[in-house]
Amino acid sequence: MQLRDGVGPPHAVLSAAAAYEVGIAEYDDDPSVITGFLLPVLVGQFAPDEPRHTYEQPADSWAQDLMAAGFRSVTVSPVADYWWARATVIQGSGLR
Repeated sequence: MQLRDGVGPPHAVLSAAAAYEVGIAEYDDDPSVITGFLLPVLVGQFAPDEPRHTYEQPADSWAQDLMAAGFRSVTVSPVADYWWARATVIQGSGLR
């Protein structure tokens, strides 16, 4: 789902809205997370000409970025499925 490029098809917009509904409900007791993080990230997906404040990409792409930055070994370990995507730990070691 690439919403920033022309917003995206209606199913992508509806999918994002449904996911964020779950996320917002999870932080119902902490409005600062909702207004200070979740909503700006959601709205940012619909504003392709605005500067990025978050950088989402697949875990394997982050691992490739760490290798390109000089790490000798990079591991990607899934932690848990979350309302938006799978949470992972990406660990680099041994700078070249």
